[in-house]
Amino acid sequence: MELTSHVPQFDLRSAPRICARRIGAVAATASLALLASVALLTGSVRAVHAQAKSLVVRGSYQHINGVNLPWMKNGTSNYGHDIGPNHYTNYGYSYVGSDVDKYYADIKNMHANVVRVWLFEALQGLTFGSNGHITGIDGTFLNNLKDMVQRANNHGLALELTINTNSDIAQNGYPAGGGGKVVNWVTDSGAQTDFLNNVVKPLAQTFNGNYGVYGYDIMNECNYAVSSGYCNWSQLHSYIYNTAQAIHSVNSSTQVTCSTDDVNSFATGNFYNRVGGVGLNFYDYHSYSDSPSLFSLGSGGPYPQIDKPIVLAEYGPRTTGNWTTQDNVTGSFINQASYLGWAGALAWDYDPTGQDNLSIIYGVNNWHNCCWTLQWYSINKFGL
Repeated sequence: MELTSHVPQFDLRSAPRICARRIGAVAATASLALLASVALLTGSVRAVHAQAKSLVVRGSYQHINGVNLPWMKNGTSNYGHDIGPNHYTNYGYSYVGSDVDKYYADIKNMHANVVRVWLFEALQGLTFGSNGHITGIDGTFLNNLKDMVQRANNHGLALELTINTNSDIAQNGYPAGGGGKVVNWVTDSGAQTDFLNNVVKPLAQTFNGNYGVYGYDIMNECNYAVSSGYCNWSQLHSYIYNTAQAIHSVNSSTQVTCSTDDVNSFATGNFYNRVGGVGLNFYDYHSYSDSPSLFSLGSGGPYPQIDKPIVLAEYGPRTTGNWTTQDNVTGSFINQASYLGWAGALAWDYDPTGQDNLSIIYGVNNWHNCCWTLQWYSINKFGL
């Protein structure tokens, strides 16, 4: 999800949740099974038959069916200061391990296997030098992240770690916590080298071989870094390549991607100047629609140059606050992704407060109907 318009305030509190009656687990599962059977018999949906198990989750190839938990929330939005302190804004942090444990337990009850989280959004968790380069990862942030990963392991989950979002490189002021004016590490080669050596490689080394980490997303919806004027495609293409190389220098089998919500990134003439040919292990696409229509893969599809697995790593309705639409869209996106051979899908989003108008829950252990749909597919189609 593209969030650049919210970044200056570092506050993403959404509209109040719309209350509705939660249906019971047994009734929901039975109803979904019956509806799916009728739909398949009447031909109103296409049968799931081609799900790809092309990416490794916790040591084995699995189809991905999970959720986004982009930042932790304890009653208010903690964008940019949830895991650790933010030395750029001089905010403290709100990480509570026992709360994270509750979130993971709830998500595991959906039979999800992957949770996508954001790390250094709004420059949280980073330390800065007098030259404006990034000098490392804050120790409290790293310890809390280790705790997050261990708790994911405890629940049999795996995290996709999103290193930055697209607007982070636009933060070019003086850190409130001390340091020189921040330098854009995508466009400046020296700042980029320091970021890779001081942040990316140590991160990859810390979690090398850890089943709690499924892979890395280099930049959330990277296309907005270009369309917003923070860099050009040539600079971003080189940065994606260099970051993937840095991670793979620690372990060549680590799964790395860089997300986009611009389907033109896969088009002939664009692909090898954007997300293609940069050493990624899989592609990461985001789509929001009330009438999902994912593209097919392979030589018969519109983007035959896609040469790696692709994950629908964010999906949801375009209309917000309508939980019936949300449920219908969830089933459509999961089914289409599976039928068309995509490697999996991750719902947006698990907001523990239920305040986000795209949240899939009313609150922890209080699901929207779409969660039962996600659970039904996990159990009955993907064996999770």
